[in-house]
Amino acid sequence: MSPGGQIYSVLGKESSTSPDLEIVDAIEWMTAVLDHHWDPRRDDWTADGDEVAASTPGQSISENSGYAPWKKGAEYLGNLKDSGRCMCCHQVQDVFWSEQNLNDQFHPSADYWIWPPAESTGIILENASNGAVSEVVPNSRADRSLLKAGDRIGVIDQKRVFSPADIRSYLNQVAAFEFYVAQNQHVVRYKFPEQSSHNRGHDITWRTSIEESVLGSHPGFLLEAASKSARAKLQLEGRMALRPLVGNDSPAWNDGVRPNHVIVRLEELGEDFTPRQFMVAFKMTAIGSKSSITVRNLDMPGLAERIEIEAISILDLPPEAIQMMKDRQ
Repeated sequence: MSPGGQIYSVLGKESSTSPDLEIVDAIEWMTAVLDHHWDPRRDDWTADGDEVAASTPGQSISENSGYAPWKKGAEYLGNLKDSGRCMCCHQVQDVFWSEQNLNDQFHPSADYWIWPPAESTGIILENASNGAVSEVVPNSRADRSLLKAGDRIGVIDQKRVFSPADIRSYLNQVAAFEFYVAQNQHVVRYKFPEQSSHNRGHDITWRTSIEESVLGSHPGFLLEAASKSARAKLQLEGRMALRPLVGNDSPAWNDGVRPNHVIVRLEELGEDFTPRQFMVAFKMTAIGSKSSITVRNLDMPGLAERIEIEAISILDLPPEAIQMMKDRQ
């Protein structure tokens, strides 16, 4: 934030494949912010973001009324840090949803797309924090906007941006928006074309923010990869197999899922998937809907069984089932 209360920028990790932000990137990002603040032309611009009143009281996220229900779900998922106060931005988002008691209004097909990667719109950003474009995917929204490799995105909708996290905050918008890029030492204005659907046609199964979310649906059990001995016993080769950590009297238990099962197929994914892909695909379904899994039984290796499991809310799991699953972790 600036001394005047304008929100300048947000710094964060950039994509599923990029390493954690390096010190040199953070220095470059902060230098860009300072250069902007001390630029003598800045007072003539209207690109500093919204003002936040200096008298706005600060609040720890743990003081928010949505923190307790979020914490219950996060503890069950094993995503709560040792201190209980270190949180990722997507977890803070979950707290705000919980505060407003909006879980019944949470729509996975739309709301899990919040803060998408820049790559979903065809913008491949450099692995640095200055908004430079290294590549533009052909026939993408970015390509249709005439954006080019080498451009540096500086302003979106009259607001200065400094980092990929800033840029991502705009890329989820359905409406078109204006943006300005530095191109061969000239400032060029472009229009980013309208996106007609939340489904951007790219893979989101790597998204930790979906796997770890306490919002929306859940299968009612945790997952771990099947051991080599379990795979050998069932003669499984060339595909992923998962073990369900399921508690007695949980909805999944009542549906027929047992600890001696090995999950070999999810209807939405087929037979080749990781634990995270399974969870993300499942969570894209609505609470109360049914999904079909195929399991093999370690006690009866020749038996394959198809089970319909109901998507539930994590907060609806009975405490006994949660404790049993924790014990199995």
